[in-house]
Amino acid sequence: MVGLSAVVMTLDISIVNVALPDIAADFGAGLEQTQWIINAYVLAFAALLLTVGSASDRLGKRRMFLAGHLVFAASSLLCALAQTDAVLIGGRAAQGIGAALVFGTCLALLSEVYTDDSAGRTRAVGVFMACGAGAAALGPLVGGVLVELGGWRWIFAINLPIGVFVIAAILTTMSLTERTNTESRIDWISTVLITALFFGANFALLSGPDHGWTSMLVLTSATLTVAAGVAAFWRQRTLGDDAMVDLSLFRIPTFSAVIFISFAVRVFSFGIFPFLIFWLSGADGFSPVQTGAVLLFLAIPMIVAAGPSLALARAVSLSATLTLSMSTIAAGLAWAAVITAPNMTWTSLIGPLVLIGIGSGLSMPHIMDIAMAVAPARLAGTATGLANTAFPLGTAAGIAVFGALIHGRVDAVDTLPEPARPLAYVADFDRLTLLGQPAVEAARSAYASGLTTVFAVAAAVALAAALVSLTAVRTKDFPGREA
Repeated sequence: MVGLSAVVMTLDISIVNVALPDIAADFGAGLEQTQWIINAYVLAFAALLLTVGSASDRLGKRRMFLAGHLVFAASSLLCALAQTDAVLIGGRAAQGIGAALVFGTCLALLSEVYTDDSAGRTRAVGVFMACGAGAAALGPLVGGVLVELGGWRWIFAINLPIGVFVIAAILTTMSLTERTNTESRIDWISTVLITALFFGANFALLSGPDHGWTSMLVLTSATLTVAAGVAAFWRQRTLGDDAMVDLSLFRIPTFSAVIFISFAVRVFSFGIFPFLIFWLSGADGFSPVQTGAVLLFLAIPMIVAAGPSLALARAVSLSATLTLSMSTIAAGLAWAAVITAPNMTWTSLIGPLVLIGIGSGLSMPHIMDIAMAVAPARLAGTATGLANTAFPLGTAAGIAVFGALIHGRVDAVDTLPEPARPLAYVADFDRLTLLGQPAVEAARSAYASGLTTVFAVAAAVALAAALVSLTAVRTKDFPGREA
């Protein structure tokens, strides 16, 4: 059940990507709305993940696990039946809450089962992580098949029978009576501040292109975001050992490095996917299944490279392995930036996607292991929670920043008629034909220019992650272990 939960919760990040063009066309949604469809989920997930650990200690891990599946199933139904993009975005946020309740208790449940079997626990955690990674990799193809067979609503409806099965299994195989820690403290103030920080920053980044970066709406949002961030930081420092986030972890260079790497790997994977998918759909006329199939050129190398990376880390070092991983990704992204053009064919992306996949696979098995290995035993749960939180934050940041870059490139083209801009933001070139071929060509050129910038910025982030891997992942931070 835990492995299946990892598949479903992770799948709902990647599976939605290939459906975005269909959802945008169905609702007449613009770029900002489609960005929120992804980010509402990942931000709610990230904001609550750290709280779930202490809440499950107090309220019961199994009860939280069950509650998460109930919330996730109900919100999936809401998404499947949504008649407006606003309702869909709300449903996605609720899905993120359910996913946090489930995902945040999974590792604790595994530890409970394998209390006296450390080797078994290690294998179980490995299977759990592999399930999530496989779902992330294959999600676009699975989503493409569902969209083609039944429409985009089926990517949410499919969660219902799975949810019913898991809920029934929980009720029949798990005892919901368990020992809880009534002294465990739930820091709701920090939860509210961190939620305000995440959503406020995202709102400012997504609203800036449409409303203007100096508009009162964006400046107010940015100000409140900074205030929430300062207040959250101050509260963690004040609470000390009782803080939701023990800031002493960040004094360990290797831990800080792996949190940045966790964030970065999602910036240049899930953060880029929506914009690449819009291009494949609009420029190449690809169906959702065809789009998902193209992304297999990234997914399959990622899965294949994960196995040898373990032996590589033993042969050289974790620092060298992660440096190679991030450098390979940077090379793939730089290659993509160079070849992106208005008339490029999808086959030209195969090489870059393969390199990005190989690089991602080389780092995938190590990130969570490093976070746990360098943290003091009493903070192992917090360490894994922070690493798991960094992943969705990277997704949200990538989607917000890269969307702003695409928006800016489109707006910079003077020859593009004003009515064409909203369609150009999402690469909907078919509908642009009504405005004439010059509008289509201008839109293709603008979007391709934006995509080039996206790849170039992502390559710079990957290079920064490579430098961090090389300089900050240190042997002495790993007790009794060579890094």
